[in-house]
Amino acid sequence: PFVYLRILVRILFSLKSLFLCLPTVGYFAWKSLIEGEEHHSYSYIPWSHLRIRTKPFPWGDGDTSLFHNTHTNPGPDEGPKTAPPTQTLSQKVGRLWIQYLHEDAVERDEKRWRHLEKMQRRKEEHLATKRAKDTPIQPMDLMGEVKVHKPNPAHSGIDY
Repeated sequence: PFVYLRILVRILFSLKSLFLCLPTVGYFAWKSLIEGEEHHSYSYIPWSHLRIRTKPFPWGDGDTSLFHNTHTNPGPDEGPKTAPPTQTLSQKVGRLWIQYLHEDAVERDEKRWRHLEKMQRRKEEHLATKRAKDTPIQPMDLMGEVKVHKPNPAHSGIDY
């Protein structure tokens, strides 16, 4: 009888997870990601302890930091601005899907193959340098090709 109870508890837990927890997580993910929430803009409040500048920032107008955001932290001359209407996630996905359907499939496939061939060639070059026992570690330029180490024949390797 105890074995049947354990099996029943396992089945009920699986069913509860399937029919209660997964739809709840899906609903809240949809609610937070797709629908989102409208953020209100803030107005400037001249607090005495904020915006104390002993010297200006070395960029821009000197008054705004690198992390300045006019929407959440407006300055004295910046009021809340009406932003252009933003697209929802479903509109963005729909636009990207239509763009994907309208682009040339042959050109897209050729671009992918060129990229794959380049990555395959770089992988083979990397493995060839790893297999060679006497080659030092090669620095790699991430935007270009592998920088090849050319030893100086006049240099013996011993620094005096």
